[in-house]
Amino acid sequence: MAGTYTTRLQKVGALLPEMRRLLLEWDDGPECVARVIEQNLVASPSRLRTRDIVQRGFVPRYVESTPPTIWRALAVLEHADWPVRSMAALHYYCCASSERLMWDFVTEWVATRYSLGLRDVRTSDVLAFLDTAADSRFPDGRWSPTVSVKVARGLLSALRDYGILAGAAKKEIAPIYVPTESFAFLAMARHEAGVRAAALRDDPVWRLYLFSETAVERLFVEAQQQALLTYAAAGSVVRIEFPENTLEGYAHALAERVDRVA
Repeated sequence: MAGTYTTRLQKVGALLPEMRRLLLEWDDGPECVARVIEQNLVASPSRLRTRDIVQRGFVPRYVESTPPTIWRALAVLEHADWPVRSMAALHYYCCASSERLMWDFVTEWVATRYSLGLRDVRTSDVLAFLDTAADSRFPDGRWSPTVSVKVARGLLSALRDYGILAGAAKKEIAPIYVPTESFAFLAMARHEAGVRAAALRDDPVWRLYLFSETAVERLFVEAQQQALLTYAAAGSVVRIEFPENTLEGYAHALAERVDRVA
């Protein structure tokens, strides 16, 4: 995961329809970017906008991703017609793991607020969060007030589109729905990124979805019951194994279960 904050969210938010379309069209060919732009595969109003969507959105999230080239596995699920709300949780992870600001703001601020029973989220909250962030998050210097506001608004809009927030002008925390199959895919993605055993169960990634420790435990048990993975825990000793060796292979296995995914 990148360690610095970027301003990309002021120009490219969630863009779920565009990202889903690109997953269906993407390949490893050297002419892929040029083809996407030339054919305007995301129905953008201009080539410049298409380039922004590809270079500021798709590539950081799905190609230079954590784990790398996660687009291959997600494309399998998109081709299998997984429902939008089942895919949304996965697209959200891809964005948050490439945008450190989103990851930090949700895991450190939104999740804490939610645990306290508080629900409202404002642009001023993001601005206050940025003010307290370490200087190292801004390698080129802290942003101007104008840029900070634009990024803050872009962040909140993206979180609304992913289903973490709800509302237009006034936004409130509204946890995203995560089916067991989507949870299992996320667990495998983190496993492939090098997070294993107890570290996977206790991974901060679950705070992105506002899960409590009890909820994470329940989801691992449900995933085991559905033969999506093997899970065993006895205190601090945790064993988590997957039926496939690669995330793409796991996606193919999950794609065969499309009729069971809500």
